[in-house]
Amino acid sequence: MVDIDVCLLHPPTIILLVLAKEVGIHMAKAKVIAEAIVVFQVNNEQCMNWRLAQLHSMMILCITMSNIYFMFYLVSISMDLSNAIQMD
Repeated sequence: MVDIDVCLLHPPTIILLVLAKEVGIHMAKAKVIAEAIVVFQVNNEQCMNWRLAQLHSMMILCITMSNIYFMFYLVSISMDLSNAIQMD
């Protein structure tokens, strides 16, 4: 399971932002992409719990921090990608 350092929530179900800090910028990039996939899966699980329609795709804002450098990413996650990578 991926540990998210910070996330921004939109009540009651949607996670909007993923923030990760890491020593190396390449590790941080991989980490936020993995976290974005988990966020999509959790959001859809919450939608099911609230009897809302599942999302077919979602753009997730991700920010990585390495020392004093920030990188911003918009990560597009689709249902196909989510289904290919199942969370436990």
